[in-house]
Amino acid sequence: MKSKQEIKQYFENGDIPNQEQFWEWQDSYWHKDDKIPTDKIDYDFSKKADLVNGKVPASQLPSYVDDVLEFANLAAFPATGEESKIYIALDTNQLYRWSGSVYANISQSKVEYLRDIVDRGNYVGPKRWLSFLYAGTDPNTSEGDRAGAIGVKSSTYSFFFGNMNPDHTGVYNTSYGYNSLPNLTTGQYNTVAGHFSGRDLTTGGANTIMGAESAIGLTTGNDNTLIGVSSGYGLKTGSGNTFLGKWTGCFIAGANNTFLGYQAGQFWGKGGSGLWSSNIVIGGGTSGHTNGIWGENNVIIGSNIELIGNNSNRFIINNFLSKANRWYETHFIEGNFADKWLRFDTSLQVLRLPQADSTFTRNLVSKPDGTFGWEDKANSECIPLTGTEANKPVTGDILIKNSTNYTMLSSGYTFCADASDSGVLMDTTSLQFTDAGSMAANVSKEGITTQKSDYLITCNGSEARGLSGASDYTPNLQKLDYVQKLYVDKKLSRSTNEEVTGGTWIDGKPIYKKTVFFDSIPSNGEIDLRTLFPDMKAIISNQMYTEWYAMDIAFAGNQWRSQAFITLQPDMVKIEDIKNPGYDYSLIDSFTLSLEYTKTTD
Repeated sequence: MKSKQEIKQYFENGDIPNQEQFWEWQDSYWHKDDKIPTDKIDYDFSKKADLVNGKVPASQLPSYVDDVLEFANLAAFPATGEESKIYIALDTNQLYRWSGSVYANISQSKVEYLRDIVDRGNYVGPKRWLSFLYAGTDPNTSEGDRAGAIGVKSSTYSFFFGNMNPDHTGVYNTSYGYNSLPNLTTGQYNTVAGHFSGRDLTTGGANTIMGAESAIGLTTGNDNTLIGVSSGYGLKTGSGNTFLGKWTGCFIAGANNTFLGYQAGQFWGKGGSGLWSSNIVIGGGTSGHTNGIWGENNVIIGSNIELIGNNSNRFIINNFLSKANRWYETHFIEGNFADKWLRFDTSLQVLRLPQADSTFTRNLVSKPDGTFGWEDKANSECIPLTGTEANKPVTGDILIKNSTNYTMLSSGYTFCADASDSGVLMDTTSLQFTDAGSMAANVSKEGITTQKSDYLITCNGSEARGLSGASDYTPNLQKLDYVQKLYVDKKLSRSTNEEVTGGTWIDGKPIYKKTVFFDSIPSNGEIDLRTLFPDMKAIISNQMYTEWYAMDIAFAGNQWRSQAFITLQPDMVKIEDIKNPGYDYSLIDSFTLSLEYTKTTD
């Protein structure tokens, strides 16, 4: 038989093969109906498998094909497998082979839809949620961890990504974050985002909470809008609050509070008991003192305003670059809603005032402390205190009279009288007081003389000074003389140095005086006096003054409102707050003690 290359030459372009050539080409191939002789096949048929009833017997199969082991699940597999065997987990129908160190999944993968994944079992019960975390320690389990679940509860139309309580009954809730709404029961219309936000919320509704740990303690409160890390951290049961900013309202528990700004109202509610409501705090850093601030019905506007203790009905506008202990300062603008007052710690300018006309019937006047008031314009018209204007003198007498008395100012004298011919006559030489026509008292350059015992020299005005001298007459004083202020000041002055008062005690011993000041108080409230008054025998008198701003008080004396008591002994001072056993008295700002005493050395 000719070779393949020789046969190809019969069919070159332009050739016309004859019958013999065509048959040689056909005879060079095996027809499908032909049986190929075994001597023409290059194969060792001794290695082939024989069929028994149409099947290959097990004796002719590789050993690993027959070694397929079934177990309830992957966890039930032997700790160490065999490389020649196939393992099947019956709970998932997944195939595994031992790699020498771990079981490798050899199941063929397939293209899946999200519904396939959910329906396969990556959820708990009939809840149909998908988790991005596996449950337990096995990463190949089909059951997901609730902490990383995303899904919808169709019966309540609640959407979640995290571990919202799957058994809640409240409708239309949305949560995003780990431990976000994990305890929700009947609460509804809540929108919560952030890890641990709304963690304790159960029945509260219509709350909008955003930020890690925001409203972490809120349980039954409603209608709150809390945005920012840890905003409303300790709100508990409050409702109708609006907090915007990190650490806003971390301690308050009331309602209808508005805190806007970083740390706005952070410490409000700390240190006082009660539900504090209707506060408005706007400004970064306006958090209150860390020792605590409480109260209600306040409006505070400005940054870094620091208040302390009980504050209610206050209106404050101020602003500082940084926090400082300014709770005792007068603010730029400050008022009180309950007492109806407003004050300014600044100069006051009013622009665009209208031109006054006859319809303006009142004058604006003020007290020395800056309090403004009205007076009727008609009653304020008078001769100016600076005197009459040039060429406009008062002509004739000026007579002031009521039903029984009159005062007359005439050229050269002034006379005041009543119907019984008693009165006052003042001229260029003296001032005389007359009673029924006779002189009762006379004031002239020679002195002051009174004729009757009921005519006294008195000063009743709130700003009166009494008698005063032009010089210091202390060296001239005699036994029955009145003394001057310089002398009294010297007797009443206080010094940190020991002084002799000039007086004596009932036992004849001289009396000393000395004042000591403490700005650092021991934590147990006991002040040792032995080194400051080493020779003191008897305490004659004492005066005390205490500044205690941690309790928002400053008082003179040895007790405050039957709560704080100060006990004085010759060797020590003991300060005690009976309502707060174990109190740290180092929080007291200052204590001043003035003593008069006798000494053992006399």
